[in-house]
Amino acid sequence: MQTTGTLAPLTFTIPKSILAPNFGTSISVTYTVEVPGAPAQKSEPLNVKIMLGQLSAPEARLAVDGALDIGKAPLQVPFTVAYPSLSAAHKVTLAVGGTPP
Repeated sequence: MQTTGTLAPLTFTIPKSILAPNFGTSISVTYTVEVPGAPAQKSEPLNVKIMLGQLSAPEARLAVDGALDIGKAPLQVPFTVAYPSLSAAHKVTLAVGGTPP
């Protein structure tokens, strides 16, 4: 809740930790205005879909200019994925595709 003494628009912040559990769904955001001596009024809702946006490609630190020298590669080749809201609760799967000769 904010009480205003100014004519400027009010900015409210919602912690990311409150929004993140709604990943993949839409949330409804509204506000209520209370003026002394009048009934409270509620705004129309703003519906917002909570999503990640475009995910970046995995990184292969052993690849040089997009090429991996398999002769010099170790037995286990590391690939890294990262995104802004990465959490221990997320299930992340790396898929490998290709056409062997």
